[in-house]
Parts: sequence; structure tokens; C-alpha cells
Amino acid sequence: MKSRKKILFPAVFGVFIVAGLVSGFLYKKNVKTSFLNNQASSKGSGFAVPSLHLARGDMLEYELSFTGQTPESPVTFELDGNLRVTVFDEESDYYRVSLSLETDHTLGFETLDPKYKDLFLAGLNQPVAARLGRFGFDLTLEPQSMPVEQSLEFWQGVVDRTRVRLPSRITDLQFSQSEAFLTETLTAHYTVDAGSHPGSNPLYIQKSIASSQQSKRQVEGETIVQMKNDLEEIDTLEFRSSETIDSLKLTSQNAIKLRASRHLKIDEKAVVELERKSKAAKAPGGDIKGAIQANVLGSHDLPDIWASLDKNADQQSYLLLKAWIYLHPQDMGALTAKLKDLGPDDPKLRSAIKALTAVGSPESQHVLVDLLQHSRNELAMRVASSLGFVQNPTAETEKALISLVRSQDAPELGRRAELALGVVGHTLKGIGEDARADALEKAAFERLKASGDERQSITSMGMIGNLGPKSKQDLSPYWQSSDPAIRAQAYFALRASPESDMPQFLVDAYIAEPAMSVRRQILEALVLRTPDDQWYSAVDKLSSKKLDEEEQLVLAQTLVKNARVNREESMRLLSTMERKDGSDRYKSTLAQYQNLARKGASF
Repeated sequence: MKSRKKILFPAVFGVFIVAGLVSGFLYKKNVKTSFLNNQASSKGSGFAVPSLHLARGDMLEYELSFTGQTPESPVTFELDGNLRVTVFDEESDYYRVSLSLETDHTLGFETLDPKYKDLFLAGLNQPVAARLGRFGFDLTLEPQSMPVEQSLEFWQGVVDRTRVRLPSRITDLQFSQSEAFLTETLTAHYTVDAGSHPGSNPLYIQKSIASSQQSKRQVEGETIVQMKNDLEEIDTLEFRSSETIDSLKLTSQNAIKLRASRHLKIDEKAVVELERKSKAAKAPGGDIKGAIQANVLGSHDLPDIWASLDKNADQQSYLLLKAWIYLHPQDMGALTAKLKDLGPDDPKLRSAIKALTAVGSPESQHVLVDLLQHSRNELAMRVASSLGFVQNPTAETEKALISLVRSQDAPELGRRAELALGVVGHTLKGIGEDARADALEKAAFERLKASGDERQSITSMGMIGNLGPKSKQDLSPYWQSSDPAIRAQAYFALRASPESDMPQFLVDAYIAEPAMSVRRQILEALVLRTPDDQWYSAVDKLSSKKLDEEEQLVLAQTLVKNARVNREESMRLLSTMERKDGSDRYKSTLAQYQNLARKGASF
């Protein structure tokens, strides 16, 4: 007889761990655990972690409340809601479940300064790996004072904060668990307070998270679990934390409380309906983005939207068109037919190109490629540039742009397509399509070597720069060229190179470069790079040199923009620059920049 499976304590949070998705959401029971510290262990058999026996149709209901505040704002805001977990099936090592979140009310968010809202949500969305929309959750959101998209983002953050996993028995008081995702591996380290034993007393657990891609990420806080005496389900769970996201230097004070409300048994008809909804959630437009777009679109259809665009091609009409494209990939033929009747400067065509690019689905890319192949002059160049910025570029998109690069019929269009291909290559690297990106980079270097004129060389280096060359040495013949224009473009092409020593290389090149035009391109490449420790170290060296005032102000502007990444270093370097001799305008401007950086503002 098949033994009953158990949801690992704490029961509700186990469901946030992904094993896969057949229909609904899968909770993986057996998670690989690495025990770290036997010295803290009780030498006996360990203490049992309470578990909850569940079967098809079981529904767990919890009251969920949240209060939070960022240091940038004096406003504290609150959310109250209900979380429901409904069991579909139990498999060999997991439960397949449906989740429903319902917001009762919000307090404070509507009065929060808009410039702080994104910061606050960023503080909640850490780590990024646990995304509700990716898992096909059944979401019921009824925010009263909060935009739907922000509400969804908020709840994603709540889940990230409260997700806790424990093995069925704890034999060590310090242990770690790892989860592999598409682009990173997250490792959670737990420390259990040995003085607290499951029962009527709380069990204290400290959790920190490290990422294989972004090792500076961390969440440190205290999870407080209070069990009922019968140890059969959660009575109250609280999570309080002071979290610092190193990439933003942003600390948020959060408190989350979960209280068991009801344990119900729903009938088979209701379970079947929930399963139907979960399967629908995996259909096009059924994910969390689809829920947002459906809310935007409402009852509008394409004729309604087209009529609205006829009257006024404003932002609202554009958003409606984007939502329709996202939710109706099978109906792109109707949109294509309408586009063929439009002139190249028609505002409706501009809105459509923008919306198709923003959605970026294979179907919308097909429409753009078709439009590109039947367009000329400025319109074709506009479409070619747009294709460079789609998410998940298809082979069709890549082939269409390559065809234009190879064609001799329209040299300007070919150059535009080549630059767009560089952006495509950069995107492909970001989504793990390294082989395709490498092929594009190889072809770009072949064109560069075969180039017979300066303009073509600059275009090919522009593509390589957009893509992000793997090695600066591949461009060494060009940054060593006697032609300042070639040198400038070669240095600028290094702005997205992944080499860790690149900031120092650019600073050394800047100091040694005699031509002002080349130095400015080197500086531009430096300021466009993502700031890290090597970047700040290189900029520190550069700021100690005697620079042209305008170039110093460019560098100072960049430090202000990067203050959210590392405010301490940005402020220190700005102070160093302010102490230099300079004109009254220079001194006054730097003082303004310091004030902006101190406030966390930007340009």
C-alpha cells in the first residue's frame, strides 16, 4: 500500500518550491540537503519536524499580513490578505497544488512617494528566482488602492521573503539547501536555535541566501514559527527581517505574519474546476503577465483598438494594442492585414511596431519580419532596429537581419541591421544561447577583417560593441590603430566586454591616449559599464588625475547614477573630485551632484 506523503514543516511554505509543472503547481518533497555543522548537533536521533498529511481536495486557508518600510521613506504600508492552498494530487515525491492569494486591503502605499515605490518593490523582489508567474499560480487579486501590476510584484516579494524549507528531521542545527534555476543557483543557509523545540514554544530559524551569479545578495532575518501543541499544523508564523540588497545598497524593514485560519475539504467538482483554471494558466496569456494584460485589455477587441488609434494614438491606445497582441498570438494575421494598408509615417504603424517589439513573442516577431521584407527606406530601418530589441530573438528574426547585412542592395539598411544583430547577440548571451551569439560574433569579426573602408569597419565594431566581445585582444589591431576614429570605436566597443579587468584597462588607455576625441569615447565606454568593485577601483584611479572639467562632470554624473549601487563609494569619490581646483561652475555643479547622490536621486 502506498504510504502517505508529508508536506515538510512549515506546511504552507513547502509549496513554494518548484519541481516542475504538469498542471497546477508541483511541490517537491525530497530536497537535497547538505548538513554543515555537526558540532551544533544534538548527538541523538534529532527532533522530528511536524508534518501535515494531505489528500486531494484538502484546502488550507491562512490569514497573511505584511508591514514594511524602506529607509528612503517615512511611510509604513500594510497589506492584509488570505492565502489558500488546495491539493490536487500526491505523486511519488511531491504534491500538485493550486495557490490563491486575495488582497483584503492596503494601507499607506497610496501615499508613498512614487520615486520610492520601485525601490520598495525592488527590496521585496529579492531573490528574483521565485516568481509566482513562472509557476502558473491561480491568483485572485483585488487591490483597493494599488495598481494590479504593483500588487502582483508585491505578492511575489512576500513569497520570496517567507519561503522556508526544512528536512523531515533535523539532526544538525546548521544546514544548507540549494536550488538550481535556469540562470543561477541559490543556496539557503539555516541556523536553528537549539534552545527552542517544536511544541508550544517558538522555533527560531535564521536564513541567509547566496546566489552563484550574484554572490553579494543576502537576506538575513529571523523566522519565528509557533506551533499548536498537537504539532499538526501551523498556528502562527512570523517573519521579520532587515534586508540589504548589496547591488542597490537598499535596506528594507519587513514583518510578515501568517496565521492558520481553516483546514477544509472541498468537493471533487470544485477541485476539477481549479485544475481547469491551472491548465488555462499555462495557455498563452495565462501566466501572471497575461493576467496583467487581460486586466488592461478588458473587453476591447482589435476593431475597438484600431478605432481608438484612429482618433488618438496615445499611450492608452498603445497599451491596449500591446495587451491584445500578447493575448491573441493566433490572430496576428488580422493585424498584419491592417498594417499593410498604412503609410510609413502613420501613427498607428508606429504604435504597432512599438507594441510588437515590446511583446516580442515568436508570432509578433514574425509580423515584424514580414513588415521588414515588404518595406523600404526609413520604415525598413525602423523595423530592423526594433527587431534588435525583442526578447528571445527567433531564428527567423536572426536570419532576416543577416540577410540584410549580406545584401548589397541597400547599404544603409544593411548597416542598421548589423547594429541590430549586435543587440540580438547580446540578448542571446543573456538567455543562454551562447552558440548562436558566438556565431554572430565570429561573423562580425570576419566582416571587420575583410572591410575595405573606415565606415564599414566602424559599423562592424559597433555591432561587436553591442554584442559584447569576449576578449579585448580580438580588437587590439584596432585600438592600436594610427587612425583616431578607428581607435575611438575600438575602445567604445569594449563597453560590454565581460572581462573583469576591463575598467582598469580603459582607465589606463584613457591616461595614455593623446587624442581628446578618443579619450571621450573611452570615458563613455567606462561610464556605460555596470559598476562593480573593479569599476570603482578604476574610477578612483582616474579621478585622482587631472581631467578636463567637462570630463570630470561626466564622471561625476555617472557616480550619481550609480549611488544606488554603492552610495558610500560614490559619495567618497564625489567628495574627492569636489576638493580639486576648478571654476565656480565646476564647484557648484559638483555640490549639486553630491546632494543628489546623498538623497538617492538621479538625472
